[in-house]
Amino acid sequence: YDFKGENPHNHFCMLYFNEITPEKYELAKQISFKYLYGNEVTNIEFFNKVRNFRKKLYEFYQNEGYIILPITKRKIYKKHNEDLTESKLLNYFIQGYESEFGLLKIKNINNLLLDKKSSLILWIYDSFLIDYTPEDGTSIIQSIKEILENDNMKVHIHVGKNFHSMF
Repeated sequence: YDFKGENPHNHFCMLYFNEITPEKYELAKQISFKYLYGNEVTNIEFFNKVRNFRKKLYEFYQNEGYIILPITKRKIYKKHNEDLTESKLLNYFIQGYESEFGLLKIKNINNLLLDKKSSLILWIYDSFLIDYTPEDGTSIIQSIKEILENDNMKVHIHVGKNFHSMF
């Protein structure tokens, strides 16, 4: 599904309400998660595609006894997760993918920083905290940004003397 480069929550907020306000943005997220993980019927193509994928994923899981995560090809076995519903299995699949995606980014950033004084010190979901040392030069920031943008990840950079001062 093509979000045309925009944040999916913004995209759906506009579909639902024709405007984006902080309140409607939060409500749009709630509606979208109901469509994503529930069995709500909608005429929104993205959620219909997700529902079809969720059903096929669950059918494969029931018949084969596992699913395969797309990046590392790691298997999630039914024998270890007997009570998974379609929605829970989809969530495991998405969270597994997101974790593996993040770990690949960590590996690439750490490889870049091997001979530098700057270091990656924290990763939370889609945020990477770099303890930057100016003697590494500003080009290191651009290189990290390029690693993250390589898979169409939107990158926002915040700078501060400590974690608290960046927000």
